[in-house]
Amino acid sequence: MQIQHVFPFWKAVEALTPQKIDKDNPDDKLTPAYKIEFGGVMPWDNAKHVRKPVSYGKVWRYTLQSGIYDLTSLSTLLEDKIGAHSEVFDDGRKGSVWISKIIVL
Repeated sequence: MQIQHVFPFWKAVEALTPQKIDKDNPDDKLTPAYKIEFGGVMPWDNAKHVRKPVSYGKVWRYTLQSGIYDLTSLSTLLEDKIGAHSEVFDDGRKGSVWISKIIVL
């Protein structure tokens, strides 16, 4: 495999192994989750989040989920292009999923 094809290949593999996005829940005391819109404030810059107490010796760890897409749309596109698989009966292809995750300490 040539180096210029590595990232597109990895992206395709990740797109076909979807992971559910974390549900927006900014008020959770231990594991808050924030949906950040384009141009929105990141949690570490959010005064309400920064005021949350952190136990001694602990720090906040942030997980950024990106490449969010609708799984139903991708499934429909794939079926239109290559056809439905005759042995797949599960229609659990709903909701938003992510392609990549970055952890920030």
